[in-house]
Amino acid sequence: MRKNKLVALALVAAMAITASACTGTSSSSSASSSQSSQAEASSSESSKDLEEETTTEAPAPVEVEGDLDFEDGNYAFAKVISGADKSELSVVDYNGSKALYAKNTEGEKMSVGFDVNAILGENVTKLAKIQVNIGIESSDSEFYSASGFIYSYAGEVAKEVKGDAWSVYLETANPKTVTFDLSGVTFVDGANNYIAITKETDNAPAAQNMYFDNIVFYDADDNVLAADSTAEAGAIGESAGADRMNLFGIEKAITIDDFAGVKDGGWSQGAQITLTEDQLAALVPGSVIEISYKSENGELWIVLPGAPQWQRIGDGDYAGNKGANGYAYVNGAGNIAQITYEQIAAVLGEDTTAWGNVLQCESSGAWEVNSVKIGTKVDNYVVTGATSLGASTKDGGWSQGAQITLTEDQIALLVPGSAFEISYKSVTGEMWMVFPGATKGWTRVGQANYAGDNYANGSAQCDGSTAVLTYEQIAAVLGDSVADWGNVIQCEASSAWEVTDIKIGTATKVVQANSFVDVPDFAGVKDGGWSQGAQITLTEDQLAALVPGSVIEISYKSENGELWIVLPGAPQWQRIGDGDYAGNKGANGYAYVNGAGNIAQITYEQIAAVLGEDTTAWGNVLQCEASGAWEVNSLKIGIAK
Repeated sequence: MRKNKLVALALVAAMAITASACTGTSSSSSASSSQSSQAEASSSESSKDLEEETTTEAPAPVEVEGDLDFEDGNYAFAKVISGADKSELSVVDYNGSKALYAKNTEGEKMSVGFDVNAILGENVTKLAKIQVNIGIESSDSEFYSASGFIYSYAGEVAKEVKGDAWSVYLETANPKTVTFDLSGVTFVDGANNYIAITKETDNAPAAQNMYFDNIVFYDADDNVLAADSTAEAGAIGESAGADRMNLFGIEKAITIDDFAGVKDGGWSQGAQITLTEDQLAALVPGSVIEISYKSENGELWIVLPGAPQWQRIGDGDYAGNKGANGYAYVNGAGNIAQITYEQIAAVLGEDTTAWGNVLQCESSGAWEVNSVKIGTKVDNYVVTGATSLGASTKDGGWSQGAQITLTEDQIALLVPGSAFEISYKSVTGEMWMVFPGATKGWTRVGQANYAGDNYANGSAQCDGSTAVLTYEQIAAVLGDSVADWGNVIQCEASSAWEVTDIKIGTATKVVQANSFVDVPDFAGVKDGGWSQGAQITLTEDQLAALVPGSVIEISYKSENGELWIVLPGAPQWQRIGDGDYAGNKGANGYAYVNGAGNIAQITYEQIAAVLGEDTTAWGNVLQCEASGAWEVNSLKIGIAK
């Protein structure tokens, strides 16, 4: 917006001269009428805000080095958020210069994402404020007010944080310079971090479009952060992989649609959702209620108000009852919770008719539900000791991509207890496999819900970035003889998809823990490759948590996605969970690492297999390590209760 900045300065000077020659103020009757009608149409806006807007002309854009002004035509760092709208992005002439144009082709809501990781590089960790010029227009060329918010997707697992609101309520303030405060958000270099600016409400009878210009990024001291206009966006609006550590796998799931968007404040239960007969019928032994949500403190549980006595289930320590009603199983990201049939039955009994037909959610802080499902609880796997097939392929929905021919050595890896691990992305988050050369004929395996075949071929366990399909699941469909599977595999989803790698390794069950003892001294501990960082001495309570069935869970980042533990106080200094990394082919086990490579689990049983059952011989000191640079966010010891 270089030309426009000069024009704007000239206009400001001219306006100043005119103002000095006049007394009072004037406006045309049509402008006054327009402002009045907009104020009436925007009853949710406070009169104070409208008064401030009425007395303020659109501010002239401030010329600052380092801004994104779109004069070079680049906008690859921005994307329409998948699934939020049908908008299209382009750079166009606007207000005397170039701007990013978001054309809304369907619906009133819009969401445009900006990859701050790509734009700012390592300086993303300093990001504290964003300034941007936002303009709006309606497809019928009339002016109508609009408003929305900025959302941050920050941290190792890109948690969503709703930020400041923006609004354009007057035509005289369109475009409008908006400043968003992000000082409370922690952006992580190298993670799937981005911001999204949404348009959520408007008064337009037709589709309403947006313009963005002069985007400037600041640190906490108001210094401008250099922005790379040639950057390309990564996984904006795409699942970077849901964190499913601590959770069960789920299949045959049915969704309770009425829960989408239900929300409330702390210790409040939101809307009461009445379950249908089909939904109630799904609550059987072995089933699980899975809730995708966001909350202020990462916790969520359920309430059954129709039980003989109003009842919380899964609230654990949160209600101060030390888990009398069980603990919800919550993932490390604090955005997926599971509560099993057995947990409910332990409180209310096996007679589900006594549970009532009404369900609610609750947390001790503000919360909002994205979805609630009821499905069958199945084992959840990660793959360890994997061998890559070096395969990559992609295709559209219900298409299978390239045929990948397995070598004899790769086929030899397919033994009981093994699994395929597929690294992928797809619009719907799903992925499964096809065996076109099977003896029984061309066959899908793992598609379950998606093909509507009554689950005859099972479900691949998918988290949005990694899919696992076990030997046993394939053998249940194609037979125990691998020769009957054929030597060709393909991938498929019901939507556009891309696979970046396929591996064969050992299928290892994820450990479900729902009660944790934190080891806070580990937060921020870091070191370089093959170095162990600070030695953390465990307290008596922390040592007492290491019992059969327990697990050490570590949230971290590392150069290559790996992490394990070191016990320097054992009779012989010992690594546990390092697997092939130490060149010992797994003699000390493999850490169970999620697909995103930022959460690792090491079980009591893995440690005991190396050091014995006598925990006093393990020592009371713990360290972490990887073969590349690493840093720990948190370390805790968990067990299922």
